[in-house]
Amino acid sequence: GVDEADIKQGKVAFTAPIARALIGKKEGEIADFNRGGKIQKLKILKITYPG
Repeated sequence: GVDEADIKQGKVAFTAPIARALIGKKEGEIADFNRGGKIQKLKILKITYPG
């Protein structure tokens, strides 16, 4: 959740704009991320789950 966000550990809140751009994407897909009015394309290289 939001309370687990810790940028030093590479964890962002699911409500963060970059997280919202990645939700529902799979490895190998491209996500468009609006960064200050400029669209950046992010390629999903790897998805891991803790545990």
